Amino acid sequence: MMRWFLLLAIALSSVSLAQAATAPDPTRRGSYAVGLGSYALAPKLDRELSDELETQIAAAVWYPKNAPASEPRPLLVFLHGNHATCGRYDKELKIRVDDDTTYTYDGKCPKGYIQTPSHMGYHYLADRLASWGYVVVSINANRGVNGAPDTFDDPSLILRRGRLILRHLQQLATWHRAGGTPKTVGIDLRGRLDFANIGMLGHSRGGDGIVAAHQLLLDKSEPWAKRLPANTLVKGLFAIAPTDAQESQPAPIDTPFAVLLPMCDGDVSDLQGLRFFERAMAERTETRKSLKATFAVWGANHNYYNSEWQESDATGCVGHKPLFDMSGGSSAQRQTAFHPVLAFFRSTVGRHSEKVFARLLDSSWYPAAPFRDLTELDRAYSSSPDRAWSRLLEDFAQSSLKSKAGVAHKLVRGKAAAITIPDHEKQGLAFAWQAASANKRSSLLVTLAKSGSSIDMTGWSSVEIRMTMGCGGTLSEPDCYEPPPVKDGVPLKGDIVLVDANGKRSVKVPIEPFAKMFSPIGVDYEGYYYVRHPVLSSLRIPAIAFKNIDRTKLKAIEFSFGNQMPKGTIYLADIRLSKTQAQFPWGMKSNNAPTVAAAQARTSPASAVIAAAEPRAMTVARAKTARTAHRASLSLRRGLGKGTDGGSRPMVELVVDSDRPFPVMGNGMLLRVGDATLRGGSFGREGGTGRVVFRMSEDRFAELPEGAEVTLFGLASQEPWQVGRLAKSSLR
Repeated sequence: MMRWFLLLAIALSSVSLAQAATAPDPTRRGSYAVGLGSYALAPKLDRELSDELETQIAAAVWYPKNAPASEPRPLLVFLHGNHATCGRYDKELKIRVDDDTTYTYDGKCPKGYIQTPSHMGYHYLADRLASWGYVVVSINANRGVNGAPDTFDDPSLILRRGRLILRHLQQLATWHRAGGTPKTVGIDLRGRLDFANIGMLGHSRGGDGIVAAHQLLLDKSEPWAKRLPANTLVKGLFAIAPTDAQESQPAPIDTPFAVLLPMCDGDVSDLQGLRFFERAMAERTETRKSLKATFAVWGANHNYYNSEWQESDATGCVGHKPLFDMSGGSSAQRQTAFHPVLAFFRSTVGRHSEKVFARLLDSSWYPAAPFRDLTELDRAYSSSPDRAWSRLLEDFAQSSLKSKAGVAHKLVRGKAAAITIPDHEKQGLAFAWQAASANKRSSLLVTLAKSGSSIDMTGWSSVEIRMTMGCGGTLSEPDCYEPPPVKDGVPLKGDIVLVDANGKRSVKVPIEPFAKMFSPIGVDYEGYYYVRHPVLSSLRIPAIAFKNIDRTKLKAIEFSFGNQMPKGTIYLADIRLSKTQAQFPWGMKSNNAPTVAAAQARTSPASAVIAAAEPRAMTVARAKTARTAHRASLSLRRGLGKGTDGGSRPMVELVVDSDRPFPVMGNGMLLRVGDATLRGGSFGREGGTGRVVFRMSEDRFAELPEGAEVTLFGLASQEPWQVGRLAKSSLR
């Protein structure tokens, strides 16, 4: 067998081996011509969705025109995020500005406005998927959902969104079984849909909604599964910048799940989608062993994954360059969804799905050119968290500096602390070092097996570690609002060694060739603050790389750092043995990248190829913008809210008015009253977005201090609204 260090040398220098470890490009056009139709049933008060507002079953449908009628087609359902439902053309910006929610309530927009077609913003994905034989249904959630007031039993209306998806599936099942497809769809769906091959894609609150729909479908106490064909099976969930607002905190298991995370997200700026992944990975049993993946994209904002959302939610990125300007969308950014979405669904959904395309989601595989030159990616991947496929050796869940085996970590010229990893809401270990050198290395030794025992690696293909570089602040209390200890753009360099029960040490395996990790990057709030995201990446190393030890008697793992990385901080989340194959290193990619303008100029609807801005920046980079300070006023009033028991309860309403529109956003606005915060906010039936209402219990209101300063925060692209001070005596 060729020695491992020779393989490594070849991998770092050979183009042919780099190509061998390259994921296939999933984006070329399929053989089917594509038709585009729609359906829109009459709005009605559907009490399974809402007790107060009418909702509507309406959607656009992409379908393969020339597909044989004898074979049912796999079905993909898309759901957009929360957004204003009416828009007007702005002559100065030369875009449609969406700042009204009248359509939410009565299905009409004010004079000079049109309905915002949020559901059409994923045409770039749906059209290409339909060319591969998928029927794609993109739901219009404007009526009674988008911009509608939250309820206490359904924050952010995530369950309403999940039930809306299932109501569409129920209607599609009716047309599939009994006919009656509206002519506007363009294809007779009778007998044409494969309910055993369903995929769902959701953006923002829509990403939360698809997880809710899947959970409702699996819940035997719910009626939805009985309303659909007996063979109904969801084969994949893909969430783009999702919220995580469900009180049940579901884990997307028993089906493939991937989440795309825009690293310059100015809306869901705490990357809540990471929590879905963490909860899924914490499960040790899956009925259907299914992949789990995070796909973090440098330079991407929240809004521009929907081509109909024309205003940026962020003005700048910290530690990386934006792929976007302040208005008009970004074809370059859309490519960063185009590739992983096509890869995901073509590998998971359909009778002819090809698992090879999932390689793009896996950090062990190099993305195909020229997509790999578009921007940096931080990827975490598991074929399944199931214990039969992934053996958890260490999860760093102990509050003390001990391993699961009960042995204290051994530190050399470094410090460690048990932490909650920011954004992930997962326990982990922080390790920091200073002044490491070639002769005086800093190291962390984690014992994986209890005293007198060891771990047999036989049958396991790789060692899988999730880790990242750390934020600023103190070691035990990370502060991602502060500069990190390592400069932006400097890759993590260190080595990993395995130790067997006899005390023998393996050869040193370098970290960087297997995964590229940099200091956390994030979104800039234009002079007020910025926040960085220490997103965990998967470092997967072939078991055979660890030479010179008895791999049937694994005892410990060591992380060490020397003169190539004299100082730094890392966060460790878990260490596993995996049956997922690991590739040998593919080497370093070129840093020669064109500008955003050049990248977008080369883009055509049929192209899967975009290059973009410099992948790594040393400073805050801002899109073109002109900003104005916002002011607002506060009034107080009494009201009634719906309690979790369905009854009415007295509430206090904090009403904020502004002469400038508030954003209809996924994560909801944040009202800060002194040290207290309220997340969400609802717009009134009048449809304008210049007034937003926050509700709280009378008891909580009583705890607020008189004269507290009140500030409202919206998107990262907007300065906060200075509301004034709380005058509790004005409550009537």
